[in-house]
Amino acid sequence: MAEEFQAGKMILSDIGMFNEAKILFEEVVEPAVLGAVDECVEAFAKAEQWVGVFKFAGDEKDCWLAPVQWNIGAESDELDPKAWLAVDWFNNDCDYWTALFCNQGRSGGKAGFMFGADNDTFGKKIAWNKAFKQIDPIAIAELKKIGFKIVENADGKQTFFLPFHLDAAALAKTWGNDGEFSDGDPCFDPVKAALEKLKQALPIFDTIMNAWPIKSSPKSDSSTQLADPELV
Repeated sequence: MAEEFQAGKMILSDIGMFNEAKILFEEVVEPAVLGAVDECVEAFAKAEQWVGVFKFAGDEKDCWLAPVQWNIGAESDELDPKAWLAVDWFNNDCDYWTALFCNQGRSGGKAGFMFGADNDTFGKKIAWNKAFKQIDPIAIAELKKIGFKIVENADGKQTFFLPFHLDAAALAKTWGNDGEFSDGDPCFDPVKAALEKLKQALPIFDTIMNAWPIKSSPKSDSSTQLADPELV
């Protein structure tokens, strides 16, 4: 608590600088980091012919992807995945995304890719915990070997999570060159490495999901609709 008091004293002693820094970070720096993450995920999805939404830098903070065989939309251009892998967090304490990416969350929170599924995928939401307990231990061991962890999502449900960490010093060095980021910057290589692990884990996830029958819900029209994924 004493450290918090001292930090508060420092902030108040130069409130103008801290105010300017907070606004700059929220309006310029953080959107640039999130935008580069978007670009990395979108580039991977296009190269692998996966589907997804890449709007992490937007207000909804929505960035997820799924292999095309997980998309069960009635129309070829309709996004309606039975499961997905989304940029998400666990154990967050109102931290900035960039802090979580850099493993600097106040409560040890982490960011990465979290597995989620449509409510119907495993026999409705209430059946997920039961389904999770029935997953082959060998499949779980293989996912852990790749780097996945078992965590609780925002709904308190156990699921699979693949963390990745960005290096703050590398981000600062890249930002210092021209004040912007792109998916080609080496400081975002950890995102690309995590995406390759998602591809490596795909056969395991396919095996897990193939243990349950999947049905596509009937649509009222044939227009393209964006899914609003809700984590299991």
